Amino acid sequence: MTVAIPLRVRRAPLFVGLIVLGLLLSGCAAEAAQEELGSRATLYDSVHQLADDSTAVVIATVTAQDDMSISGSDGTVSELAVADRAAMHVFQYGSEVVSASAPLLEAGHTYLLFLSAGDLPGIDDNEYYVTGSSAGVYERTARGFERRGAEADTIPDLISEDEAEGLLR
Repeated sequence: MTVAIPLRVRRAPLFVGLIVLGLLLSGCAAEAAQEELGSRATLYDSVHQLADDSTAVVIATVTAQDDMSISGSDGTVSELAVADRAAMHVFQYGSEVVSASAPLLEAGHTYLLFLSAGDLPGIDDNEYYVTGSSAGVYERTARGFERRGAEADTIPDLISEDEAEGLLR
């Protein structure tokens, strides 16, 4: 004797599987979008690891800043002057009005920056975000380049001018 199982019961596991797959893929898309604009999915053990994850490592001076909103999140775009390069633009979440999760770059200050290529709406070219959020920001001081952030990375708090020159790309 054969028992007939209704078609809708036989297909139920398939539909459940498709729903789960769709949820997983939507999570991946959200994670990929966050990664594109500066995820902290990676904590760095060395500045060489930070440099390897970066599209560009530059010594730059912030020449101008403007507020910008990306996908409903307020941020700041800094224009950078870099020797032997066209002007670069860096997006960071936060502004003078909206608190930032990482220290914002400041106009007139010079930094060693670890940058990853990005796609900023309304900016034509040379668009970046800081690799590793505050991990990728070192400010020039009389001692060298001092780390701006205090996150859990195990990278040095100070990089000499000579060490910085060796990291540039």
